[in-house]
Amino acid sequence: KFYLNLIKLVLIALFLRFLIMPFSFHGHDIFWMNYFPFKFIEDKVYDPYLYIEENLPNMKSVYYPPVAFYILGFFQFLFKAFLPQLKELYSIFASWDFAWEGNTIHFADILTDHQLFRTLFFLKIPYLICDFVTGFVLFQLLKKDKKKVFIALTIWALNPFMLHSVYALGQLDIILAMFIMLSLLA
Repeated sequence: KFYLNLIKLVLIALFLRFLIMPFSFHGHDIFWMNYFPFKFIEDKVYDPYLYIEENLPNMKSVYYPPVAFYILGFFQFLFKAFLPQLKELYSIFASWDFAWEGNTIHFADILTDHQLFRTLFFLKIPYLICDFVTGFVLFQLLKKDKKKVFIALTIWALNPFMLHSVYALGQLDIILAMFIMLSLLA
């Protein structure tokens, strides 16, 4: 019965994440985080920091850590066939020089014709994998006490902060959280 309840909990967690993944994002954040992995796959841009310096002089922020660049690049390589309009989507961003100050509703309106929902879903799959690895590590760390496992996995599955920041906003903090959890397990 315990394992059946755990399976139900995992399915609920998966359902909640699938429900949010294709329909929610915040501004251009998720697209910015995935732009350089896209440029890496399409144009062999290996150094996002140098590219920003040379090609985006109006950009006031820097790119994320190199680990995120390579992880997201790996997944974009895997999912390239499922995102045939990604080049057109990114050509819109390139034309704005990533400096346009529109809000999420403006981005959604402009990008709907470029497979927005499919793109959001596939761009968040690396987060989903990292999230479920984190859940598995929680299980491994606490598996001797079934009550603790169930409480920890319930908190993991229904964590509103995770559902909001990772799946609704598209932030990549779950990648770091996964590596922290793996280090605890190691």
